[in-house]
Amino acid sequence: MTQTGTKIRQTNKYFEDYTSLKKYLGSIKGKKKNTRGTTGALFQNVDEFWFNQFQLTTGSAVEISKVSGETVVAVSANATVYIKQKTDQTGNDGDTGSLRYRSSTGTVVEKAFALHATNTATTQAITGATNYYRVEDLIMDDALAVDEVLLGNIDHSEIYGVIPAADWRSTHSRHHARKDGKTFIAMVKASFPSASNLSTLTVEFTKNGDTLAQVVEFNRISNIPEILDLCLEVKPGTDVIFKCKRNADTNHDNFRLEYVIIEAY
Repeated sequence: MTQTGTKIRQTNKYFEDYTSLKKYLGSIKGKKKNTRGTTGALFQNVDEFWFNQFQLTTGSAVEISKVSGETVVAVSANATVYIKQKTDQTGNDGDTGSLRYRSSTGTVVEKAFALHATNTATTQAITGATNYYRVEDLIMDDALAVDEVLLGNIDHSEIYGVIPAADWRSTHSRHHARKDGKTFIAMVKASFPSASNLSTLTVEFTKNGDTLAQVVEFNRISNIPEILDLCLEVKPGTDVIFKCKRNADTNHDNFRLEYVIIEAY
């Protein structure tokens, strides 16, 4: 269930923008919890995920993925995943890559894979990738010559990730918050070429402490970039999803989205 419109309360917030959030997390990294009877550090690592991509808008809100003709879905439980190229491309025979993903328990796993040695459209199991839940990174070691690479179930009736043609990395405007730490939507920057026919950015997330997800809409994105220092803490083990759409059917143009997710664990 989602809710349009939002009112958010955050307690013990010691930062006000992207820069001060990074400074705050850096200042407490490795320090002990200040609670009687507990031991161990608050966290040892701070990771930053930077996304920058553009996509032609439609009249419906869609994730930014640079994917043509494929619908990417999220699995509802642990799954075994398979890789193939959409059509057989001799130039990519046996090409290698890597999949970095998260299981439903929050474990981060990285596995190497190779396309089929003589027919890249032949489905290949990714050895050891048997508890897949959400993709974090899907990379080819070399750029694809022609057609996209698909990550999915055994018959690819469900697609979990796509590396576009003439590219080497899957980019989707979705992030799965790890379960063993803190995740923040730190900064969002969005722009649209037109100053008159504006576009909309939606951000769907579950705030830490909440049960239900909510959708926040920013519906006047124009050619002047909107920079949003949200610094919102996300509930562990939930998805953050960014979508864009155009507000006028006559204006079909590129929406540019940049965002930073910060995780401390």
